[in-house]
Amino acid sequence: MGKGLKSYFLEKTLKKNLKNQKSERKSDRVAILFHLSDYSSNELLQCFQNNFKEFKNYQLDLIAFSDENQDKSAEGLHVFSKKDFNFFSKPKSEELKGFYGQTYQLIFNLFNEESVYLQLMNSCLKANFQVGISDLEQNQMLIRVSSKEPQEFFSEASKYLKQIDYGS
Repeated sequence: MGKGLKSYFLEKTLKKNLKNQKSERKSDRVAILFHLSDYSSNELLQCFQNNFKEFKNYQLDLIAFSDENQDKSAEGLHVFSKKDFNFFSKPKSEELKGFYGQTYQLIFNLFNEESVYLQLMNSCLKANFQVGISDLEQNQMLIRVSSKEPQEFFSEASKYLKQIDYGS
């Protein structure tokens, strides 16, 4: 029963947060949300920098979910797990609380629909534009590539964002 009730609160929080997620405020921040078991943070950073040189002065936050508690020592990498949320899907850690309501110019969602904690984290961030690999409600642009190929993803995202003249 505890798991079912926790899932209920998780879904309720997610739906509530999605309603107030869009931001019109200019920001100098970009976030990449991903599952730590799927990607290397160094590889994502390199792929992003290679394809988005116009964002070199932006603060980049790499926000990763891990099924287990991981070492959080890498610079610019913020790792969280389900243990960082309480029963009512509210953050326990101060680091996680610091992200809530943060405004980003762009958010890249490199996770699929099954990553409910990444969806929850994403729903708590405000973004002017979101690009992802899965058909999530919060993504304004969907890039269909192999989820394990970040270079291809960032290359395609860069190409399409330049075509719509976003982020210049």
